Amino acid sequence: MKTLKLFVTGVLRDDWPHKTFDNVVEPKEVIASLDYDEIIICGGEPFVFKRNLERLLQAIFTMNEVTGIKRKVFVETSLCDFWKIDDLIKLCDGIICMPKTKEDMAYFKQCNNELLKRTNFGKFTNKTMQLNILPSVRDFFPENLRVWQVTYLENDEVEHVGCDYMRIAEPWKEETDWYNLTR
Repeated sequence: MKTLKLFVTGVLRDDWPHKTFDNVVEPKEVIASLDYDEIIICGGEPFVFKRNLERLLQAIFTMNEVTGIKRKVFVETSLCDFWKIDDLIKLCDGIICMPKTKEDMAYFKQCNNELLKRTNFGKFTNKTMQLNILPSVRDFFPENLRVWQVTYLENDEVEHVGCDYMRIAEPWKEETDWYNLTR
């Protein structure tokens, strides 16, 4: 399986090993490309730019429908906002949540509580809900994580081995109208 990790926001942590990118791509190239079986949209934080994220997910979803080729699409986030996930889950195959700070945990706990309230999980059925737990925040997680596929990471440096890394040409710094397949 060939995986693309696509960075869409303009801000990355200073200690991120892929802070500079040799591979810069236009969003429409990712949408049209059938080179990848799996696309992980990440940032910075893609959920901060919900409209941009929704447009990108919709475009990939539409391309999958038109071509009949099913690429799996995931959104990786540390800001696990239930209401944004609830709106966007229909357009992707799942969420990869990785809270990195105690502050991120407030969002995660609210999201987890909202998911646990839903008895059948409705639109979350058949979706991947991956939770990657970093050692630095391991002690802050709630006990009931039954909604999530949990992975306990050995260290706080997350490296996706075997992924291609790319950044969009104009990283999101604000909500924009960048999405236009006809350009």
